[in-house]
Amino acid sequence: MPSLVDVNALSHSFVKNGQPFRALNSVNINIDAAECVGIVGASGCGKSTLARLLCRINTVESGEITLDGQPIDQQKLTDYYQQVQMVFQDPFATFPARMKVRQYLLEPFINFKLIEKSQHDALAEELLERVHLSGDLLNRYPNQLSGGQLQRIAFARATALSPKLLICDEATSALDATIQKQIINLFNELRLKFGFACLFITHDLALAEMLCDRIYVMHEGEVVEELTSGCIVDEAMHPVTQNMIVSNLKLTSALR
Repeated sequence: MPSLVDVNALSHSFVKNGQPFRALNSVNINIDAAECVGIVGASGCGKSTLARLLCRINTVESGEITLDGQPIDQQKLTDYYQQVQMVFQDPFATFPARMKVRQYLLEPFINFKLIEKSQHDALAEELLERVHLSGDLLNRYPNQLSGGQLQRIAFARATALSPKLLICDEATSALDATIQKQIINLFNELRLKFGFACLFITHDLALAEMLCDRIYVMHEGEVVEELTSGCIVDEAMHPVTQNMIVSNLKLTSALR
């Protein structure tokens, strides 16, 4: 029986500084329904390239990605985007500057023709309430909101269509520590309530262990290790993972 998501022998290249660059090299991962899977690695290891392929921002070059056993490139985009949503690192970069919160939240429903105009206001307020924000924000523009508020709104929109898979690409790393903790708590609350699977991409191994069921470690475009949360110290064999653990322990000690 296939997983919700299966990534098989996925490779991808692009031009970097005028030279061909192999961003992914025969990557294999899987995500089961309602499971939270982490992808951890340093900048440039291929994490975001993988996310962009899963979200169909880029086209698969070699290998295959399936959702519910069907290749994603054979599925209608409108159907696929009702099942797979993404939250990016920088909410300011993904929120159009001239778009009010109300329009941003309702845009998927309007595009997919899922609601009547008479339902707009009630739904927009309901979505804000989902992420513990007031309906007073509906007529504001992104420059009138904080980064934490915008990321909450991004989560409201991403979960609005009840997707099967939510992809979080460094979704908390642009926030300060206090706001990051609030967003993490919100993420856990939404996951428990709506039961979506998640691919959580981060450079922070400790954060991945706290949030995820399983963790894939990436290095130079390859998956070098798969770990079980709660067992990473015992299971870690690859030097890249071991260095991450040591670095995290040193940082924890320095902060005490």
